[in-house]
Amino acid sequence: MDHSQFEEYIDKYSNLVFHVALANTSSFHDAQDIAQEVYIKLYKSKPFESEEHLKNWLVRVTINQCNSLHRRFFKKKHVDVDINEFIISKESIQVHDELMALSKEERTIVYLYYIEGYTYKEISDMTGRSISSVSRDIKNSLKYLKSQMEESS
Repeated sequence: MDHSQFEEYIDKYSNLVFHVALANTSSFHDAQDIAQEVYIKLYKSKPFESEEHLKNWLVRVTINQCNSLHRRFFKKKHVDVDINEFIISKESIQVHDELMALSKEERTIVYLYYIEGYTYKEISDMTGRSISSVSRDIKNSLKYLKSQMEESS
């Protein structure tokens, strides 16, 4: 991969990689580290068939890196910096807390669907989960978040 193409990919997809990592780790610093690892793998990778293939690859590698971090975490048992230090408003804290109550898989799927705008099929392809599982998790997550927000109002 040439340097200019690599820079173009970083410019275009850095937010996607970072936010998928953040949804999986809940740590700003870990998400940055994972993004760097993904970029190294991207630089060493072979050419992609299409933009869609590249995006799917980036999400899959990011999730894999997060899983590797989780495995290392349980071995080392270190303490992560909480993302709460970066959130300011009361509403943001409440939304963040409710999102953190979801499983990392649910947070990732919610992020990919609502923030990145991917379809159920695209998320299914990226995560290796069935379309019905993705659909169910999105609906259940939204239902849970709505009920929690209504309770605290």
